[in-house]
Amino acid sequence: MDALTPCIIAPGKQSFGWSADKLYINGAWMTLLLAGTPFDIVFQPAGSYETAPYEEWLDCVVLNVERTAGETGGVLEKVDGEATSVTVHDA
Repeated sequence: MDALTPCIIAPGKQSFGWSADKLYINGAWMTLLLAGTPFDIVFQPAGSYETAPYEEWLDCVVLNVERTAGETGGVLEKVDGEATSVTVHDA
């Protein structure tokens, strides 16, 4: 407790959090939140599915859904969640 050097010298529990901002279209994300349904997300900058580079975020769940609306424009939706594991495909 009183050491001058760090007590933790290696990574601890890992957390894989994600968030997305989008225009509100329907209640699909709210349905996933209420049901606790796990799903997978693929983050891929370009190309076709499963063409490197991409990441697979597995067993995602929605933890929070927010909606905001200004005086003009559409209704925005912010979705936050977590994944149990991430696999990186860079090659």
